[in-house]
Amino acid sequence: MRERTTTPIRLDQAVSGILLRLGGLAVIAVIVLVVVNVGRGVLSQSANRYVAASQALAEAHAGMLDEETGLRGFLDTGVPSFLQPYRAGQQELEQGTAALQQAVGGDPALLDGFVALRLAASAWLSGWAATAVAQAPHAGSTPAFLGSGKVLFDSYRAAEATLNSSIDAAIGRAQKSANAVAFGGLVVEVGVGLAGGLLWWRERRALRRALVGPVANILTTLEDIAGGNYREPDGTDDGPAELQEVMRRLSGVAATLHAARAGMQHRELEAAEHATRLRSIVDMGREIAGSLNLGYVLEAVSRSVVANGCGSRCIIWLTDEDQDTLTAAYDSAGLQGRAAGLTAVAMADQAMGKAARFGRIVGPEPVSHPGVADPWSHAIAVPMSVGSRIVGVIEAGADHAVELSNLDMELIDTLSSQAATAIEAARLYERAEELGRTDALTLLPNRRDLDTTIAAEVARAARYGRSVAVAMLDLDHFKAVNDSFGHARGDDVLQQVAAVLRSVVREVDTIYRYGGEEFLVLMPETNCDSGVELCDRLREAVRARVTLPNGHRPTISGGVAAFPAQADSPEGLIAAADEALYRAKSAGRDCV
Repeated sequence: MRERTTTPIRLDQAVSGILLRLGGLAVIAVIVLVVVNVGRGVLSQSANRYVAASQALAEAHAGMLDEETGLRGFLDTGVPSFLQPYRAGQQELEQGTAALQQAVGGDPALLDGFVALRLAASAWLSGWAATAVAQAPHAGSTPAFLGSGKVLFDSYRAAEATLNSSIDAAIGRAQKSANAVAFGGLVVEVGVGLAGGLLWWRERRALRRALVGPVANILTTLEDIAGGNYREPDGTDDGPAELQEVMRRLSGVAATLHAARAGMQHRELEAAEHATRLRSIVDMGREIAGSLNLGYVLEAVSRSVVANGCGSRCIIWLTDEDQDTLTAAYDSAGLQGRAAGLTAVAMADQAMGKAARFGRIVGPEPVSHPGVADPWSHAIAVPMSVGSRIVGVIEAGADHAVELSNLDMELIDTLSSQAATAIEAARLYERAEELGRTDALTLLPNRRDLDTTIAAEVARAARYGRSVAVAMLDLDHFKAVNDSFGHARGDDVLQQVAAVLRSVVREVDTIYRYGGEEFLVLMPETNCDSGVELCDRLREAVRARVTLPNGHRPTISGGVAAFPAQADSPEGLIAAADEALYRAKSAGRDCV
């Protein structure tokens, strides 16, 4: 093995020894070396300027890509946070352009490409990007507008590629000239060395042993770095002190590049994951945007919350009319989403109440639901709001504290915004449907609801060979009540009658306000005789519990018909009951 000295020899010391031994010839060699080194320095300075121009172009190009990516995201989603990379890209572009202009200088080989690049970038920035930012979200996302932006950005890319090729060519020329100067210097050194005799030859052998191995190692390391292999170089303690310092610095450069590449790969993975999750939320938004079925909307929102890793279980809480209580409307762990065993939560109580009360995301924090199977230990609560109105809260729970990044928070906030709009629309639709099927005075189902229900009941009775009965009830002499006491008191009497009827019928029976002072009772699994018995109880209850303004007791008359005994269709059934009611009126009223 080759022995190493404790202190590595310096290259200038070795050269000084040769000069002392060779005398005047060495002086000539030194002069030649000085000339060669000056030439190398000049060429190296030129090459460094071109390298600086390449780095500045890469920085400016990265800024343009950040601006284009952020702006496309803003136009696609309307989320203002996507403009942050756009703003950062502007600063990066300005810095890179200034550095590029300084590096290019007046070089005629690069000046035309630089001017073309600036014109193309300015055309995209002022002719398209500024217009897109100035407009409201989505307003500029038409195919034609987006297409024009792509054409301008493609022009910029072409100009950037041309300038980059010119810089690479200039670097190659400078390196080629430097190599030529180095080769010429080597030839001169060899000639002077041959004239120096045996002593120079011996010293040259010593220098070659000290330099060739480390320089080869340096070149190998540089080739590895250029090829993307950022391993730590070997032989950092070989050769003169200068080369050892070069190897140590190359080792630091390789470590820095390795760390940078690892960070870039991590960011790329994060960006890909973020894009995938954002795409799933956008798909969910499209899926629920056209649905007015509240159950379907709640299921889709819950499924998206769990799929995006915000929790292993999701409960959706909806606010009541007074905006002071949250009621569980959907539980992803329940059978078909049923929120069984979950009690209502007051505003500012638990994580859900705090989120609804203060309109912000709460958690992750410890939470529990007593009496619920498989309760979780931590949850995050996200308010759903439409304007300033809190629609409800998304509670995403897990059996451990889920760590959510800023991107996760933005995603779930976006999800909650889309969910709030869809849920509010579905609730308004259901409320409108309910109002359309309910009598406003008595709060009983109306004839519109009857038309749907009676048809289904008759069809079911026909299918299974059962009976269904209908009773038509009418308050006797009700016109006299309105004429004597006014319509307001008459409405009060109707409300009393509706309440009495509702309290007497069975749970399976349904009472409808048929019109005016007429009521209809739909009685499944009931024949005509049983229907008459129920109507008699209703008649007696009204007479016993309802009081007219003058203290008298009202009476009702009723007619009962059953399917299939008296009719074979829903319309015929109602007509038969109405005919029976007419006979009761003719028989003196207050009878069935």
